Amino acid sequence: MIQRLNLDRCARVISDILNPLVLPVLVFGVAGMCMNGSTSQMLLLTGVSGVLFLIIPLSVALIMRQSNKFQTLDFKERTCRNWLYLSSVFSVLAGYLIFDEIFVGTPEVLMLIYLFNLIIAFLLNMKWKISVHTGSMVTAIILLGWIQWMAKNTLIPGKVSAVLLLMLPFVIWSRLHLKVHSRFEVLLGGMVSLISTLMLLGWLV
Repeated sequence: MIQRLNLDRCARVISDILNPLVLPVLVFGVAGMCMNGSTSQMLLLTGVSGVLFLIIPLSVALIMRQSNKFQTLDFKERTCRNWLYLSSVFSVLAGYLIFDEIFVGTPEVLMLIYLFNLIIAFLLNMKWKISVHTGSMVTAIILLGWIQWMAKNTLIPGKVSAVLLLMLPFVIWSRLHLKVHSRFEVLLGGMVSLISTLMLLGWLV
């Protein structure tokens, strides 16, 4: 019983730390560090992405949790995820249009990829429930690898990408252990993100 409880806590910590709302902010933060701009520009990019990808969707999730009396922020029912997807899509789209002067060059490519991936995930959610944790991890790994390829003067993106790659099996385990997703849903989330991110990179770059 105690061992099971410890495993549950471990799985919950992994899921919370490597949350799909947090990973885009990490990617934009690393991208900002690799840009040849000022520190203020880097902080502005990270801060704006934090509001758009983390604070607004998290606020919606907390409201949904309170109104529906969910135990956690893991919405296990597929239909419950629609509002969270929509809030993220509108948040990112509005932010991209309002702060278009911030998202130029590499940040613009990242923004568009995340926006299109959110739309794809929302449309898929109409029929299938997918693991956004797994998908977001795969997207972050690919995008950080691309940033590393673009930025020749630093190894930071590559190192962060490698750490996330090592953590990916633990994220998959945590989603299965917490019984939020099936193996099919985890695999589908990862494969969809892999294909869509690579295709969008090929199209936008």
